[in-house]
Amino acid sequence: MDIRILRSFAVVGELEHIGQAAEKLHISSSPLSRQIQLLEDELGVELFHREKKRLRLTSEGKDFLGEVRAFLKHHDRLKDRGKNLGKGLAGRLDIGYVEAAIHSRLLPETLARLDCSPDVDIHLHAFRSKQQIESLRDRTIDLALLHTPPEESDEFEQRKVFSEPIVLAMPVNKRLLLPTPETLDRQPWIADRRPKPGSAYSAAARLCGERFYPEYPT
Repeated sequence: MDIRILRSFAVVGELEHIGQAAEKLHISSSPLSRQIQLLEDELGVELFHREKKRLRLTSEGKDFLGEVRAFLKHHDRLKDRGKNLGKGLAGRLDIGYVEAAIHSRLLPETLARLDCSPDVDIHLHAFRSKQQIESLRDRTIDLALLHTPPEESDEFEQRKVFSEPIVLAMPVNKRLLLPTPETLDRQPWIADRRPKPGSAYSAAARLCGERFYPEYPT
């Protein structure tokens, strides 16, 4: 079914006059009449009552006109969305993030700065850094906010957007204690449970070990 004929039918159905419809469509009356006749032949139903120079929609024609209007509206919307997809003005953006991206306000500020069209759907995924890298590779996310980026390569574009200091918290009665290997030697440490390798915990433990206890395995 030719969409151009459906558009012609919609105009004829609204005006119920071949001459006026032809003028609006910028075509001659005869070709327009043939289009309507071809459409009726294809559907096997009479869409108009012919009354001299006037046309009147049949009940089937009125019902079909409503369907055609809805179809043309959807068709135009789909066409516009396809163009916007090509321009990056529509679609879906999947963002992976680590928990610290929320606490540091990196994620909220990133979302606030995104200049996206209203037709772009943003989906957030709470993943560990390693899982985000795997998701980037299989293209299930488009952007990753993670702790430890992969090694430099042409596979991903990387950018440092935030840095957090590692601080040493000490009791008040030891606030004058200088954090040197000598002063920290044999001091008790309080730490959270040890998660999987590759986490921020492991990185912090490794830095502490290299800085204060190089002989301590991390």
